[in-house]
Amino acid sequence: MSALELLVARAEEASRQAERLNRMVELARELGEDGLSELVTLLGPADGTPNGNGNNAHAASGKDAPRGREAVRIIVRERPGVWTYKDLRAEMQRRGWFTTDSGLEAAAKRLCDSNSEGRRIGKGRYVFPANHGEEVAREEDAHGASGAFVIGE
Repeated sequence: MSALELLVARAEEASRQAERLNRMVELARELGEDGLSELVTLLGPADGTPNGNGNNAHAASGKDAPRGREAVRIIVRERPGVWTYKDLRAEMQRRGWFTTDSGLEAAAKRLCDSNSEGRRIGKGRYVFPANHGEEVAREEDAHGASGAFVIGE
């Protein structure tokens, strides 16, 4: 192969790569940050290499391991109350379920935004279910209890 032919082949490959990247950019814009985070979480590393957390995504979670909102729902159903990202992530790791910080953040945010299953109570802090603790606060108010009701961990 001559130098000119090699240069043409490289230019054609670069053009094909640029087209693929442009399609990915279009898809990323269409999905938005949350959708893109969820997609990355669902796909994980294609070759089974460790992710940024030092975990092997395929080894850390079995085929049937829940992910995203499903995983968060299971965890908070078993223990309603206040959860931080750190606590949710630790619980998912304890169960051997794969997650990323962005995927977990997107899942918790979506549970609060779209389904009202949870409620954001601070940066990286959520309460599940959304009305957890409100019944107690209303009872205290009805009985003339003084002081504010505080949701604790």
